[in-house]
Amino acid sequence: MKVCLTTFVYGEAYQAYIPFLMYSCYKAYPEYDMVIFVYKSLAKNIKKQIEKLNYSNVTIIENSFSDCPQMTPRISQCLRWVLWDLSFLQYDYLYIVDIDMLYVREPKPLHEQHIEHMRITGLCFDNMRRIHKRNPFKLSSIGQRIKYAGTKAILKYLFGSRIEYRATGLHFIKVSEYYSAIPQDHLSSIRKQIYSGDWLNRVMYPNDEVFLYKILENHNLHPEKMAIQSNSCKSLDFNSYLTPEFRPHHGIHLGIFRNPVPLEERISDLKILQSDAYIYYKTIVINSYFADKEFLSILSLAPESIKNSYNRLLEYYK
Repeated sequence: MKVCLTTFVYGEAYQAYIPFLMYSCYKAYPEYDMVIFVYKSLAKNIKKQIEKLNYSNVTIIENSFSDCPQMTPRISQCLRWVLWDLSFLQYDYLYIVDIDMLYVREPKPLHEQHIEHMRITGLCFDNMRRIHKRNPFKLSSIGQRIKYAGTKAILKYLFGSRIEYRATGLHFIKVSEYYSAIPQDHLSSIRKQIYSGDWLNRVMYPNDEVFLYKILENHNLHPEKMAIQSNSCKSLDFNSYLTPEFRPHHGIHLGIFRNPVPLEERISDLKILQSDAYIYYKTIVINSYFADKEFLSILSLAPESIKNSYNRLLEYYK
């Protein structure tokens, strides 16, 4: 069984997460490969760290989407769904992940959990549905729509359905079936829609996860069969792969600790950090990763922003 993890990195600030992602994936799943797409070139200090780690199962593809005329964070998020390299075809399964994850091995390997869950859904991908309800006549909603989409499809926005579905940003796929349904020429066409901004005509809420749902829907991959997330903490349970509502992080999402807003003011994040899954992850991270010289070496070279995130993690779980 060949498995690959992949992601797209835009911005030098996010490049600093690459060594941590590489380390944690290798520590948790040395049998997996990784393909990391980077916009423009790697920063010299990041390149040195990657060379020092010297993991043979990691491929870095620089200057990805270099033909994009105007890259933005929102466009970069959408481009995750059209990542492509010919090497993907050698894998049985591919997992599109966030760059700011710190992975931890679970009792049942990540890919086995998702394969079991896909048997329940009957789909060639594993994800979850969320409902986005909007009030189109709310001034802040109109302002956000115009900010990101201009006046594209504004009448449809105002008078169309007030409910849109979205997938999540962690997307596990069965390579052979998924890329048969969404072949390379379709990926290229979708990429052009993202570049031109035409994708904003296809969604009312200008969000990459809504766009992913539309891609799945337009290719008859039946995203409506995914369970609707009703409890974000319940779906984190990595042992619940035989239940419909299943969407584990498989590790710690460092974005929670990047947010400078005090945790006591973020109830949803607090619930995640107090979940059984996160207690399991933090125990391994603190007892194993923080005891590893290689991890500490990576941390010592990280920018202050990332060091602060790890300090917040340690402070919270002390």
